[in-house]
Amino acid sequence: MGITVLPPDVNSSDLDFTPVGEAIRFGLRAIKNVGENTVKGILEARAELGRFHSIYQFCDHIDPRLVNKRVLESLIKSGAMIPSGCVALSCLP
Repeated sequence: MGITVLPPDVNSSDLDFTPVGEAIRFGLRAIKNVGENTVKGILEARAELGRFHSIYQFCDHIDPRLVNKRVLESLIKSGAMIPSGCVALSCLP
């Protein structure tokens, strides 16, 4: 079919898979350990800020009840934090 699947991105992805031109953007809810309430919290913070420029800014603006260590690790491993300046292994504790 030739459809490109774009990786998850905390600055671009929505709750579910979303069409972006001729491609499909991976939805944040499809990432293991990331639930619907967490994604809604990310989307609310992103609506306030526009974009996350660093992992520190991300952690400061997300409700800590929604994003725990396991969720953050899953976002990093999936590549969703790369646009925020986080290279997978360098951001893991």
